[in-house]
Amino acid sequence: MLGEGIDFGSSIRFGIEHGPGDHDPAVYGSTAFWYGQPTDALRWTDSLTVGDTGSESAHGYASDDPGTARTLTATYEGNDGTPTPVTATVRDTTAAVTFRLAVDPDNRGVQLRRTGDQTGAYQAAAVSVDGQDAGTWTEPLGNATHRWLDDTYALPTALTAGRSRITVTLRPTGPAWSAAAYQALSVVAPFTDRGTPGAVTGLSATGGSGAVALSWAPARDDVYQPHYQVYASTTDGFTPGPDTLVGTTDLPSFAHTGLGVHQHWYYRVRAVDATGHSGRFAGQVDATTTNTLRIEAESLLPPVSSTADAVAQSDCCGVHWSGTAQLWFTPTAAGKTVRVRFTVPTAGTYALSTVQTLAPDYGVTSLAVDGTTAGDPFDGYHAGEVAVSGPIDAGTRQLTAGAHTLDLTVTGKNPDASNYYAGVDYLTLTLVG
Repeated sequence: MLGEGIDFGSSIRFGIEHGPGDHDPAVYGSTAFWYGQPTDALRWTDSLTVGDTGSESAHGYASDDPGTARTLTATYEGNDGTPTPVTATVRDTTAAVTFRLAVDPDNRGVQLRRTGDQTGAYQAAAVSVDGQDAGTWTEPLGNATHRWLDDTYALPTALTAGRSRITVTLRPTGPAWSAAAYQALSVVAPFTDRGTPGAVTGLSATGGSGAVALSWAPARDDVYQPHYQVYASTTDGFTPGPDTLVGTTDLPSFAHTGLGVHQHWYYRVRAVDATGHSGRFAGQVDATTTNTLRIEAESLLPPVSSTADAVAQSDCCGVHWSGTAQLWFTPTAAGKTVRVRFTVPTAGTYALSTVQTLAPDYGVTSLAVDGTTAGDPFDGYHAGEVAVSGPIDAGTRQLTAGAHTLDLTVTGKNPDASNYYAGVDYLTLTLVG
């Protein structure tokens, strides 16, 4: 049972992660106590963007070996559906780094926040403020799959009070120290937030398979950090409003999903703080989706019908599925079928393919679209570790706009397979005519 305090700023969302029995129904309960106040006590006074020459110069960023700036596109940890990738520049170094940050002179200490790559666990650095020892910043966490991590280090009042600017030096004492950004959050007397977030800048949109990926530069505010409202329309020059709000996010990126093929969309984004103050909209950008539609198989659950258990199975067994999950079908004999329904947004001729899972206990399967066989049988047996197949051709089919069915039938198994399980990661439809 979790019996410790969880640090958070203006809000928190939590979930319950159960054990390995994905297909076993259960009832879970939780009790949480929240202690807080309706005012703010952290004033966001400065930010340093690592790898940005202008920001580094303005903050006196220096090191004997700062590490080569590299671009990282990765996700944060968290059970938030399909994680949204964030792209930023990162430096990794084993040499000391020094930089200046503005702080509130009336501070009662400063929270130093870092955004970094947590691929290497147990990163640590000796911290000094204006040449005075401030302890050791140690981060034991590590995750090579969801690599972004925000962590904080408390600088004591004795080293920061009465100063409007501090010089911080970090001397790595463990693995390479990774950083994409630093923020200074000054601890001050509680205040009511009346400030307005800055305008969103650097907005860009990139069309993909049934989705458009958006990214922008983080907006400034006096309280860390605002969230963002994303508005979208198929009409050029649209006016953002409740009917065009497609999502909110705490990150400077957003994936507009569930779109069709060859759809052209226009976007506006603004920052909104926890009090409800809204910043100015970024200028409109646009993007077009591709001719390929990827459908996550687990998103098609619950099934239309099934003669054995069919559930969404999250990443496990050393394998990572697209969307962090697969449709897992668990019959114990041949001749079992699960039927799901998928939607085609635009009528046309589509090339179909699937990506499926292989494992020592997986059987031989066949696919059917709208009751007609699609592609050749697939043997999911694989000795040793669980693996994910490459694209499996399921033929070409004329499909009308609207709902269609996909049947997955286990027809038998390899003599060496220990069971008749099957798994589908995703279905791909490519418009070819």
